[in-house]
Amino acid sequence: MMKDLLKHTIACRIAGCLAVFCLAFVSCTSTVDDGPQDSRAITFQAPQADTRAVVENGERLPADFRVWGWHGTDGTNTDNIFDATVVYKNAGWNYTDGVRYWKSGEIYNFYAVYPVFPLPTGEGDTQTTSTVTTGGTITVTNFDCSKTGTEAVDLMTATATGITYTAEQTPQPVVMEFSHLLAKVEFVGKSEGGNATVNKLVLGNIFTKGTYDDSSASLWSNLTSQDITISNSTDLTSDGENVSDDMLLIPQTLTSPQLTVTYSTDTETNRTETYTLPIDIISSWMAGQSYRYTFTITGGGYIIFDAPTVNKWGSATGGSITIDVTEPNS
Repeated sequence: MMKDLLKHTIACRIAGCLAVFCLAFVSCTSTVDDGPQDSRAITFQAPQADTRAVVENGERLPADFRVWGWHGTDGTNTDNIFDATVVYKNAGWNYTDGVRYWKSGEIYNFYAVYPVFPLPTGEGDTQTTSTVTTGGTITVTNFDCSKTGTEAVDLMTATATGITYTAEQTPQPVVMEFSHLLAKVEFVGKSEGGNATVNKLVLGNIFTKGTYDDSSASLWSNLTSQDITISNSTDLTSDGENVSDDMLLIPQTLTSPQLTVTYSTDTETNRTETYTLPIDIISSWMAGQSYRYTFTITGGGYIIFDAPTVNKWGSATGGSITIDVTEPNS
């Protein structure tokens, strides 16, 4: 009798444990899987390269960026699945606030802005914001391009629309191609017939702050001006030295942009000359283009400017960087 009672008690306890385990398993499954059992999670992938400023030649890719995404049955942005969601590079291109899943037969539209705004304190203008409307209009408000060097911000956007698949297909990678919204400008100084050092540069009469709106014909509005000052001390060579660091500037029509150069030679110290950049040769700075202005400081202390040159920014990739949005490996 005691043995039978003991067996019965043990069996009940095992059955109870199994019941609790099954409930826990069902509960966990329902909270982890927000989509159908055969659905695929949307993830982000990119080559493991990093930059905080200039992206060039596909060698240095963006860090964190924000993404917006919608899907619907007729191609319109009906159901929002990403809303300024930060995609973190250091987390393996992961994101927060739950997993998003592909739905068979739905049409997906994705939009992205690099970098993540507002920037952290001390990294440029913390007042800059980025938004995307339901209609797909990308806006970057109060963008400030007055920072140079490692603080320069390489503003880029990307869109990938009309993405869809059926239940019989495996979702293919969605390539989001980031394009430069800014122009890259650099100043190169050379020495001839003696030693020369550039002590300071001031670039003035240009727009350095504004709002970008890709639904506007002009793209940029609310433009304001501010001098850009570079106080680096650079010894020049006959081959030329970049004396301006990275300058990533708002595309604009030029009126009378001026460069003031403070320099020293063997015979003079802190001489200052102001030069109006030739708008008859380059009348505007265009997005995705790179502009180089070269000047020579002679042994007699004179400064001579060459004709500026223009090239594609990152000619190997046409000024564009790619990020992949794809289904996870299984």
